[in-house]
Amino acid sequence: MEEGQSRTFGCAVKQFLLRWWFCFPLLGILSLLLSLYAFSQVPSFLDNVCAILLTISLITMLSSWVVLLMHRKWWQAILSVAVALTSWAILLPIVSFAAMSAPDGFGAKHKIPDGFAYELPSDSGEVIASDTSTYLQVSGAAGSYCYSFYYTGLPAGKIFLKCFEATENIPLSEDRIPERSAVSLGSTEGFPFHQIVDHQCFMIYEGDYEDYYAARMEVWFRDSLSGAERKLTEKVYRVEGWMR
Repeated sequence: MEEGQSRTFGCAVKQFLLRWWFCFPLLGILSLLLSLYAFSQVPSFLDNVCAILLTISLITMLSSWVVLLMHRKWWQAILSVAVALTSWAILLPIVSFAAMSAPDGFGAKHKIPDGFAYELPSDSGEVIASDTSTYLQVSGAAGSYCYSFYYTGLPAGKIFLKCFEATENIPLSEDRIPERSAVSLGSTEGFPFHQIVDHQCFMIYEGDYEDYYAARMEVWFRDSLSGAERKLTEKVYRVEGWMR
């Protein structure tokens, strides 16, 4: 009974694909156009909807081509492939550009509250430390930043950053910043307060140009022998994201 139902279902799918083959390239075109519209807006749920529709349209088109060829519907298969490839070749670069240039709205959703304390990135080169044991200085703009760090003696290990949106503690570029900001150092135990990181650069991808929000930048140290990690200092800066 189940085998018979399976065959019946398979036949129904084949008949559906054979009957409506001309609709599937059009579905792909509509999916790409919807993606173009979604990417031109402030981030929305449409992004996920578009990804699902694109996947469905691609799978359906490929299935219809296979069925058409199996039934020797040569001209239908050729026409369907030609329409799909031509339209996708025209629309894909447009959609890709729209996806890369569209604002992501992160800063707009995380406005800096009135009275919230933060500092502006500065490249003055002047070290102004409230104490002589630690100091963090960040410079840059538009999502591209560098940091310099001053500290007292440390064992051999690695200095790196972790960044968070300051009002809701949301990790920022957590797959990239710790790696890009990392600096290895030998033992400086016994050394006085001095510079141990000099303008190491990293990128913050969340947000857009001039769409400012507050980011808490934490300096961490990982001991090369024990692997233990500890936070050395932190400071809140006003930042903006890099628009790809």
